[in-house]
Amino acid sequence: AGVGAGPGAAMATVPGPVSGPSADPGPGAGVGAGAGGKRRAHGMLQLYYGLPEAGGRQLHPADIDGANFMPEVYLNKLRSECTLAELMDSETEMVKHIRSLDSDMQTLVYENYNKFISATDTIRKMKNDFRKMEDEMDCLASNMAAITEFSARISHTLQDQHQQITKLSGVHTLLRKLQFLFELPARLSKCVELGAYGQAVRYYSKARSVLLQYQHMPSFQGIHGDCQGIMAGLAQRLRVQFRDGGSSAKELAECVELLLCLEEPAAELCDEFLSQAGSRLCGQLSVLEGDVGGEGGGGQPHGDVLDFIDRGCNGFVSDACLVIASYQDLFVQRLASSGPELGAMASAKLVAFVREVMARYFSLVEARVGAERGVTDNSLLVRGLDRFHRRLQAVVKLLPAAGLGPLATGIVVRAAADRLHRYLQALRGFLAECLTDLRQSLATPRPLGKDGSGLADLLATLSSAILNQLKAVLASVHLFVAKDITFSNKPYFKVPTHTHTRKHSPTPPL
Repeated sequence: AGVGAGPGAAMATVPGPVSGPSADPGPGAGVGAGAGGKRRAHGMLQLYYGLPEAGGRQLHPADIDGANFMPEVYLNKLRSECTLAELMDSETEMVKHIRSLDSDMQTLVYENYNKFISATDTIRKMKNDFRKMEDEMDCLASNMAAITEFSARISHTLQDQHQQITKLSGVHTLLRKLQFLFELPARLSKCVELGAYGQAVRYYSKARSVLLQYQHMPSFQGIHGDCQGIMAGLAQRLRVQFRDGGSSAKELAECVELLLCLEEPAAELCDEFLSQAGSRLCGQLSVLEGDVGGEGGGGQPHGDVLDFIDRGCNGFVSDACLVIASYQDLFVQRLASSGPELGAMASAKLVAFVREVMARYFSLVEARVGAERGVTDNSLLVRGLDRFHRRLQAVVKLLPAAGLGPLATGIVVRAAADRLHRYLQALRGFLAECLTDLRQSLATPRPLGKDGSGLADLLATLSSAILNQLKAVLASVHLFVAKDITFSNKPYFKVPTHTHTRKHSPTPPL
């Protein structure tokens, strides 16, 4: 019994219950836990923070690693089951475990010392910050209460005068409006004198509804009459500026916008704009008519066809694109924002105008292309047609509703078909001449003693001449389907042209 007191005394020094790997209580209970130092430290933290034990093992009062450990039960069980030697070994092993646990606890404290200090400082700082925030919130609450009380006092003081102040404010606003109306004729005259037409229109638009509403009153009737006279003069000035051909695009756009704000007839403005543009474009068409050879193309054309196409594209077509773009910006888009009917009206007028002037230009181009009678060189003609086709795409994109694409393409197709027909006629004539020469050679009597050319030689000469002529014609025709020609890859060019040639140009009999 005296010897057995040693382990009991050692057990009394264990700092509270620990947790670790489970082991059956008995002689090997202390020895079996030899390699689990880290797990025991983890078990201690687990028990300290009240975490459930892993594995859900059954708790026993004699389990030294369990939460329900009872020292008396453990000692009684140990004394009843172990020999003296085993008891001595258990005591030695338990002392080692106690020292290991103490060491582990010290290590944990040393490793987390800085964290403990930092956490303590953070908590202390948070307490100070919260205390300061509470003081600020109390100060804010007291300020808000004072402001609320002061506002209520002001509202109570001004409650009787609020209606009077509102009435006086309305009277002041009305007086300002009346002062603006009485000064409006003088302001409009000053703006017109200084050339600030936009400002004058804005002043008048702002007051027009009021003047119309109260024009039956004598005082407002005079003001309304003076303003109408001033704005009528301004509209006349704007029309003069609108008709001036030297105005820039920006000035013209501002002029049209002001005239529309003055409720000038939109259809009349559209007609006037298109009339002025038509006069300029017709002047350029007259110059092109002279290059073709006069009215109807009865004279001799001036210059080559490529130069004619260049002058037409650089002059007439470019100006037509500018007219279309300007008209759409000035009228179509602005009137469409006012109402779809006005936009449709402006678009219809533009389409009719463009179709008219472009039809005249197309007739001149077709007449000049048709004047190319020779079949020796196609390079200038093909380049001219290609340039004409490319430059017309800009007009087609600007105004698709005009349907100019098929008309321009028809000119190119008919020109190509005409050239193919001319080459076919030339080939027929050449073949007829060759056959005539062949007949004469066969019919010519040969002198006695001299051998003339045989039939085989004559056929070889005929075949060679026809082949060379075909090569020359194909080389000229190939220019129409070169890769750098824009219209060469279009189906509407290849199919109709070749079909037209096959239908109207049968192979002549030999």
